[in-house]
Amino acid sequence: MHTLYVRVKLVQLRCHDQPAGWTNSEPYLWNIFFKIDGSCIVLTDRFKLDGRPTYHLSKGSQGNLHARGITSGGSVQIPEDVGEWKTMLVPIKVPYFESDVSGVIGVVSVLLEQNLVSSTGAEAGHEAFNKYVREALDTVVREFDPKRVNLDDVDGSIKAFFDKQISKYTANISDMVASAVSGSQNIVQNFLSLLKKDVVIGYNIWDFSTSKLLESNGEVNFSHRWDTRKSGDWEIKGKVYVKTDADEINALKKKRHREEEE
Repeated sequence: MHTLYVRVKLVQLRCHDQPAGWTNSEPYLWNIFFKIDGSCIVLTDRFKLDGRPTYHLSKGSQGNLHARGITSGGSVQIPEDVGEWKTMLVPIKVPYFESDVSGVIGVVSVLLEQNLVSSTGAEAGHEAFNKYVREALDTVVREFDPKRVNLDDVDGSIKAFFDKQISKYTANISDMVASAVSGSQNIVQNFLSLLKKDVVIGYNIWDFSTSKLLESNGEVNFSHRWDTRKSGDWEIKGKVYVKTDADEINALKKKRHREEEE
């Protein structure tokens, strides 16, 4: 199985429809990119996972999309320091077997609407989000149960375990962020936030395994749409660019420049 040279990029946020009562939206976005692969994780001779994931954190909180006054039908391009990570994805060696299993690369995203929460409160929520997700993923690795490994499908059984556990640990992100924000503000700021607090529009988790990326012919499109009555109808789109040859990394850069010029 090849080592992959990967660029994960959240490209665009689109507002399909604003909820009633909203005028001009000012969304912002938090992302935690992660990988669980042979560069940071070892599958021991007892089929336990040893190590911890590698993380890449997005920059900023309120205003990090430079999006002011988005209305229904509007969109914004996601800046690189918020929505992009370039890294390698290394297969995980399987003990006793002359084989590898897939690494996993992914991103956890939270989309918010800016209202009357202070910038200090928003950043406190961002830091709490980063801390919580990293601790959750670290726990998932530690709790991996070797009895779950199907020797006829080692790759698939490990991936299924991670998908289930990551979803479980990230189920209360909205409540955790709200608690962190209120705990960092003074009484007046919390009163204003109660009048019109920043809104968690939604969150999503994407993950991609080495084996799936190898089947992609070099590029994977992904997206998620939050269509809610309370927070409107929003969609985020992204791409994963994949190369198997280190000498081809320049091709990624050239392709990115062409896209930016179009």
